[in-house]
Formats: sequence, C-alpha cells, structure tokens
Amino acid sequence: MNAVIEALYTEKRAQTPHGDWVPLDESVMPKTHGEMLYHLTRAHGPEAHTLEIGMAFALSTLYFCQAHKENGRGLHVAIDPYQEASWYGAGRESVKRAGLEEYLSLIEERSFISLPQLLAEDRKFHVAFIDGNHRFEHTFLDFFYIDRMLHAGGHLVLHDVNFPSVRKVMSLCLALHGEFYSIDRTFMDPPANLFTLLRLSMHRLRQAPLDLSTAYRMRRESREECMVLKKIAHRPDSDYDLRWKEYRPF
Repeated sequence: MNAVIEALYTEKRAQTPHGDWVPLDESVMPKTHGEMLYHLTRAHGPEAHTLEIGMAFALSTLYFCQAHKENGRGLHVAIDPYQEASWYGAGRESVKRAGLEEYLSLIEERSFISLPQLLAEDRKFHVAFIDGNHRFEHTFLDFFYIDRMLHAGGHLVLHDVNFPSVRKVMSLCLALHGEFYSIDRTFMDPPANLFTLLRLSMHRLRQAPLDLSTAYRMRRESREECMVLKKIAHRPDSDYDLRWKEYRPF
C-alpha cells in the first residue's frame, strides 16, 4: 500500500500545501473501510471509474487512486466544496505527495450542483462512495443522481449508516429499488458477535428511534457502519415515467 496512506494513520496528521501540519480528527475513516474501497476498485479492473462525495483529508481518495494506479489506469472523481475552507487543502496535498494526482479529478462544488452536471455529461461510474453531508435530503439527492450514473454490476457504498438519516436513505433504496439493488456482503466486515450487535443496536435506537419500516429493513444490518450495495440492473428513465404514482413505505 502507498506510504502516504500508512503515514496518515500512523502519525495521525496531514500536511497542507503550505507545509503546516493539521491533526486528523476522530471521524477519520477506519483502515478496513479504505481497504474495502481499494479492493472494490481493483475488482472492477482497468476500465473502472469511481466517484466519491466528501474528500476531507483524502484517505478514501488515496485508496481509490492507489487502486487505479495498480489497475494500470482509471479515474477517480472526488466532490468536496470545502477542501480548502475546512480541510486546508491537506487532502489535495496528500494525493500529490502520494504521486497519484493523475488519477484524481477534484470538483470543489456542492454535490447537488455538480452531480446533475456530471449526469448531463453522461458520465458513468463503477463504484460510488457517499460520505458527504449526512442530512437525509442531501444523502438522498446524492443517491438520486448517482443511481442514474452507476453501471449495472457496479457498487454503491454508503458510509456512516449508523446515522439515522443515512440508514433511512438505504431503506429507501432497498424499498423503492429493491429489484435493482442488493446488499453485497463480499466486501463488508464480518458480523459482530451477539453482545456487540445488541449493544450497538440499543445505542443507536436511543440516539434516534426508527420508524417500523426502516427498523424492519435494518434489523440484520445494524452491525455495519459501511454498507455495500450492488446494482443488479439499470432502471431506465422510462420506467420512472411510467410508474410516476408508485410509492412504497421506506
């Protein structure tokens, strides 16, 4: 694996373009999740194009770009409007230090503005990672547009499913698009033991009680904070148009 990735986890700090060092906060993505993104990208091969919402200190970005490098080619698109304002350009600098700049296209704009533009350009992706604004409406819009750009056979990764808002989007995806998406446990962490599962479930329910429909769909998944969905088939726009009155509880 790339030495810059290892150094970020070991030193728990990142360098800015001006040479300053900033500490990584507690929200830094676990190594296991980064390795999962790496293996997903490798599995899709040299033709893979990948997308992420939320770059921050670029740990996820580095795993994507490293996978493209080892695949021989590919491109990763990262959307982060706060790369300079909130992250001091440290994510961009880490990608540069790792020698992976040629595999990255950074869009410094909000996803609800940039995703429709990518869709209008008829861009397609094999792996998409949603880890941006965790409010329900933002996460839902990320899914809404990414769904239309994700190849059949591609993977959608939802991070921080412990957030009730993100869990709700996953529930929506499985309820309204269940014939097009399925949970892919091939790349996910193994199940937690029963004690850990119960402890996490109780903690999350205290944070935000679930409505019955979401609780039903998430009953087996509460052990996870990172969920991998495989797109089984593409849903054409004509299907949305013909079924314009369709609604299912989620």
